[in-house]
Amino acid sequence: KILNTIKFEQRMNYLVFPIIIVALLIYEEYVLSGLTFLLALGSIVYYRSMIHTLTRTNPSMSVLDYLESSHLVIRKFRSHYLTLGVVMFLAGFCISSSVVSDLFVGNFQNLPVTFARLLGLMALSIICVYGIFHLMYGQHIKQLSISIQGLKNG
Repeated sequence: KILNTIKFEQRMNYLVFPIIIVALLIYEEYVLSGLTFLLALGSIVYYRSMIHTLTRTNPSMSVLDYLESSHLVIRKFRSHYLTLGVVMFLAGFCISSSVVSDLFVGNFQNLPVTFARLLGLMALSIICVYGIFHLMYGQHIKQLSISIQGLKNG
């Protein structure tokens, strides 16, 4: 089931990234569209590599070894997902809003307020990205952990 969720998310990336890139090109944000293209390319390679790793089976591996290997891959994925998700969330908000405008126009009277907003935004982004990951993968990871524990105990 984890693999199906990952494949679904990969297909959504195929849909969403081109829309974002075209929208950025329409608004003449060429640098951002280029960065988004590179992010999309990296995402495609990463998802393909992860799917290949999760579907690769070694006949000499036991079920427990395979599940533990898969669990390790998914834990790495979780770490990458949360880190990149928070960075993308923050970048999207900063680009699309005036939260950091004081820093760019040289208006330093509101610097403490701007930093407070950025810290609040970072906290919100961590909560949102963690919540999204938990909704999509949390139950699957829990089931995998239970299966591993069951095989170790039984």
